[in-house]
Amino acid sequence: MPGQRSAASVPLTKKQHAFMESYLAGSSVVDCSITSLGPQWTLSHGEGRATPTSSRNADTFHVGSRRHSGTGIYETCVMIRPKGNAKPVEGTQVFWGTTAPTGPEVLSKHKKTWEERKNNNKE
Repeated sequence: MPGQRSAASVPLTKKQHAFMESYLAGSSVVDCSITSLGPQWTLSHGEGRATPTSSRNADTFHVGSRRHSGTGIYETCVMIRPKGNAKPVEGTQVFWGTTAPTGPEVLSKHKKTWEERKNNNKE
């Protein structure tokens, strides 16, 4: 399941990839908290903002989380929020099973996965 593309996920441009990389590199695992785990995507808080919000980059990144109501499976992803409408970033979905993950676990996993993917692309 990890790395699957859900119907609502979006691919990133090269520039957005760089901003997401900056967000993940500068975000704080210790302070990340998942605010709720219902069937709708919710954005985490406290991980910090490593990407500037300006006319140069109106997109912000967040960790998103939800719990599927039929199966009870928890899912997280990196979300891009272009001008207020958050959507999952293609290829960042992680399925956790039926045990709720903590904010630090989620952000650590996304940081590690992205770093591994980046390193594999260099080879």
